[in-house]
Amino acid sequence: MDNIGHGAHFWGAVYGLFFMIITANALQPSLLESFLYRFLQGPHWPNFM
Repeated sequence: MDNIGHGAHFWGAVYGLFFMIITANALQPSLLESFLYRFLQGPHWPNFM
């Protein structure tokens, strides 16, 4: 009822995520490994000191 294609936005986000993962892995495999390592570590507080 709000004239927003929620399905299109969702699948566009999924496509964009997979596109970036595949592209990053093809261009620089270490970047994907670093991202997954940090992602699996979970959130942490930034150290400003």
